[in-house]
Amino acid sequence: MSERDLANYIVNAAGKIEKYGAKIKKELLLDSVIPQKYANEHRNCTIWIHDLEYYDTTYNCIGISLKNILTNDRICRNYGIKKSSNIRQAIFNTLKIIVLLTNEQSGGIGIINFDTDMATFIKDETEDEIIENFMDFINLLNLPTRKGCETPYITINIGLDTSLEGRKITKLILEAFEKSNETNTYIFPNIVFKVKSGINKNPCDPNYDLFKKAIKVTSKCMNPTYFNCDSYLNKNFDSKKLGIMGCRTRVANNLHGEFGSINRGNLAYTTINLPQIALEATYYNKDFYELLETRMNDAKELLMHRYNLLCSKSIDEFRCLTELDLYENAKSNDVELMFKNGTLSIGFIGLWECMQILKGNDSIDLNFIENNIQDAEKIVKFMSEQVEKMREKYNLNFSLLATSAEGISGTFPKNDERLFGKIIGVTDKGFYTNSFHIPVFIGGNSFKKIEYEGRMHKYCTGGAITYVEFNEIPIDNYEAIEEIIYYAIENDCGYIGINFPLDICNNCNLKGTFNSKCSNCGSSDIIRIRRVSGYLSFTNNFTEGKKYELLNRKGNC
Repeated sequence: MSERDLANYIVNAAGKIEKYGAKIKKELLLDSVIPQKYANEHRNCTIWIHDLEYYDTTYNCIGISLKNILTNDRICRNYGIKKSSNIRQAIFNTLKIIVLLTNEQSGGIGIINFDTDMATFIKDETEDEIIENFMDFINLLNLPTRKGCETPYITINIGLDTSLEGRKITKLILEAFEKSNETNTYIFPNIVFKVKSGINKNPCDPNYDLFKKAIKVTSKCMNPTYFNCDSYLNKNFDSKKLGIMGCRTRVANNLHGEFGSINRGNLAYTTINLPQIALEATYYNKDFYELLETRMNDAKELLMHRYNLLCSKSIDEFRCLTELDLYENAKSNDVELMFKNGTLSIGFIGLWECMQILKGNDSIDLNFIENNIQDAEKIVKFMSEQVEKMREKYNLNFSLLATSAEGISGTFPKNDERLFGKIIGVTDKGFYTNSFHIPVFIGGNSFKKIEYEGRMHKYCTGGAITYVEFNEIPIDNYEAIEEIIYYAIENDCGYIGINFPLDICNNCNLKGTFNSKCSNCGSSDIIRIRRVSGYLSFTNNFTEGKKYELLNRKGNC
């Protein structure tokens, strides 16, 4: 078997067959379907085609609302679902929908207002009964029901419902997640707490107590992460219509219909290799921005080619979307009318390696970042402007994505070393840095990291995240987490995550940060959990590039 390209992969019989089939399908697509110019760019790690095996088959991700699905007689009848009349039925019907949907697409599912959706179904259950049902929900979400070898990429967004029932759902799903992780180790769901002034951000807000509760759970579990509804990109939208899907994907503007994340998603995305462009510009004395514009146009052509292939398919191939009415214009019986509401994302990786090459430095430190932040921002702004021109010219929802780059973080530098040789601090360290992130090996001041990265979020219409890394589990250090989240919000970060090393002893269940053995019982049977690229995973499942990155991580706190 080849090197794993994502952490959320279980090596079982289904996984081996799936990976073998995917490899053959990828080669077929590159040889016979994708125009050879762009196929060669993928092979040369110039522009990466994500979810390549699905190129001519399906879309990437989606944001959904559950409420209407679970109370619709026709939908329930067609899918053999008993109409939801209480929380337990609603949860298990949701699981059925997730299994159906996750195997019809290539990416994540975002439930945009889980609190509001589930509030409808609260009847006379006790809080303990609801928590128990949610713990069952979390447990079942972590089964490999996606392709038989992966867990579904599920993100639930909470925090804005101020009704008695909605508040209860937020409170109890947080308690269920916290309690579940006391005795087991759960990777999904990714929980996103939506922060909004007047709702939960300030002490006088009705849901401020839930914000505080979310922070407490984050201090133990790394979840929830935090979506800033008041950011530059988000403030003019109805917050109830926005949310995260997958590990950072944001879907908001729409040239063809309803704004927001519900019943829409990202159709496909590519990632541009910024360090390679800088190397080519430097080695061959070419203009960096001319090369970058060319690469972006190539990425656009790739996305349009893929979009046209998807739109040529029969509406019957997207049965979940049409029968569950999960996409704008899903009832039109016209795939293009439906998918023109989706987004097409151009992503990027390695901004600071790119800057290092352009400036001719052998290393990067905080002074280098500070001295070159304006030039770095200029690059991201340029890409954003190019994407806006594409939106206007082609009347399609192009967006700029700060790519998570899990699978390509190691593939890109390995390839660029083959092309350009070993370059100190760039191709020799085994990984490129995600999107615009300050390199993980710099560590140091969390507030400076937030200030620098906060400048970039407003350009990334397709999604971005800023992480702050703690050296140890910040249990009971709620004030530090709250201070960081507030500072990130003040600095216009649209989406914020807290990272820390989470080690769990399999023998005595103690959580902490261990070297080789548990500090309590001396066992060496240790589970090590870290955030990989927007979701949590076991470190032994990391890709090669992410393992190199992990070795270089330094705390900001």
